Amino acid sequence: LRQLQSNNQFDMTMKLILAATLSSAYLTHNVNAFAPNTHFNPSIRLNNNNPTKLHAYIESDTEEEIFDPKAGGVGLAMENAICVSGTVDNKGAAIAKEMKRYTKVTKMGDAGATVICKGEGLELYKDPGLSTEKIIKIAPKTAVENALAAIENDATAQDGKIYITFSGGDDLMMHQVLDGVQEMVSGLGIASSKVEFRSLCEPSFPIEKCGVAAVAVDGDSLGQVYYNDGSWYTISEDDVNSATE
Repeated sequence: LRQLQSNNQFDMTMKLILAATLSSAYLTHNVNAFAPNTHFNPSIRLNNNNPTKLHAYIESDTEEEIFDPKAGGVGLAMENAICVSGTVDNKGAAIAKEMKRYTKVTKMGDAGATVICKGEGLELYKDPGLSTEKIIKIAPKTAVENALAAIENDATAQDGKIYITFSGGDDLMMHQVLDGVQEMVSGLGIASSKVEFRSLCEPSFPIEKCGVAAVAVDGDSLGQVYYNDGSWYTISEDDVNSATE
């Protein structure tokens, strides 16, 4: 019996030794799986100065695509004055009808027409602090308010067509102009059938600023009379740019 017990103990001991050996071999194999690759040379990537090929690790396109910010319609808008013209319906609402691009604007010595009123406005956004109130001023709206506060001639006494013209830089917003036209018609107390409007966006004009004028003209004048930054400007049909790109 004692001999049998001794043999069983011997068998158990041998099994434990075998299990420990196999476990050690398995763990060693898995640890080695995370060992760094001794054949990898980081200097191939770090010290390569070739901008087009990184030794088969990263390859760039051989053809470089050049982006032209002035291509297409964007270039036309950046390099041309844009004029939007329209009429006013019987409710006093401005309706845009036509848009043209002009290669240049021309500065004039005076308006060359009867000036009913003119004014300028600045854009202003003031965030409310702990002790200040919020202030938002829209340039076209402020320009209209300033113009109506300094009327030079009675609009109702004019026989010819009356043109309300707005002008500004690249940030001039059309919906703000349309609202401004309606305010001008109401403030001047004139019949909408006598009124047309013009809006001129010229890249060389200062941003965050708008000029407005109401002028009366006779004959076949197109009403291209604009007041901006203290000066009068006009555009000519000879300078219309009909290009599409």
